[in-house]
Amino acid sequence: MFTHIKSIHKTSLSPTNSAKIEEKFDCGKAVCRRLYGIAEGKRFWCKSCVELDNLPKPTRQRKENLLRNSKGIKAAKLCPECGVSVKHLKLHLSSVHYGEKQVCPHCAQELRSAETLRAHIKKVHEKVPCAECGMLVGQSLMSRHIQAKHTPNHLKKYKCEVCGKGFATSQHLNDHKNIHTGEKPYKCKYCTSRFASKGTHAMHEKGHLGHKRNSSKT
Repeated sequence: MFTHIKSIHKTSLSPTNSAKIEEKFDCGKAVCRRLYGIAEGKRFWCKSCVELDNLPKPTRQRKENLLRNSKGIKAAKLCPECGVSVKHLKLHLSSVHYGEKQVCPHCAQELRSAETLRAHIKKVHEKVPCAECGMLVGQSLMSRHIQAKHTPNHLKKYKCEVCGKGFATSQHLNDHKNIHTGEKPYKCKYCTSRFASKGTHAMHEKGHLGHKRNSSKT
């Protein structure tokens, strides 16, 4: 309708020398821009629309913040301690940086906060049997175990473009790609050895500390 009025009835909107333009304070629905246009039609705008148009235009960042707030999404904030962008800064600071250190009652490992202790126990100690193979797996790792051990390659989320092998996580896929490229990005901090995968690298470093490889895997 707005396009039709501006294209067909534009001349009837233009005032003559004798015509007196009636000034309106508020058109009610802020449609002046669309109805009359932004060029010569602006003379027909109500005062409210003119004032709105003259306000400073928001920057791109401000627009994004306004959009997030209008959708109820909390904007991320930068953590002053580690520099990570987080949505819940107070919770992040209390659980990661300022929380009282905790000791795991199962393995005596020291954790940085009560939140990380709960996550550690759920991942390492609260194991449940897999419905497919009966293997004991940490609760928080069960979905990854199902993806890795009991899901066909063609249904896995991450696939190698070279050989078509599927993987449960992007980390495992990236490590697998190193086999094709020959890259070994993981360097041992105790010797000169380098490794293609993060898991092999971690196991090697544990060997330097006297930890022997066991048969329990998740």
